[in-house]
Amino acid sequence: MKRVRNNAGMTQTVFANYLGVLKKTVEAWELGRIHPTGPANRLIEMLDSGNA
Repeated sequence: MKRVRNNAGMTQTVFANYLGVLKKTVEAWELGRIHPTGPANRLIEMLDSGNA
């Protein structure tokens, strides 16, 4: 998760705003406590593949 965010050149706050989630959610994803689902997961997949 952190790799995807860093590759996109985003801070946790910007990444959270882009995905429509809280910064705390991004922190939890990066720590592996929870995993993204639904539309946020799809956007992350698109960012990871370079299609966003």
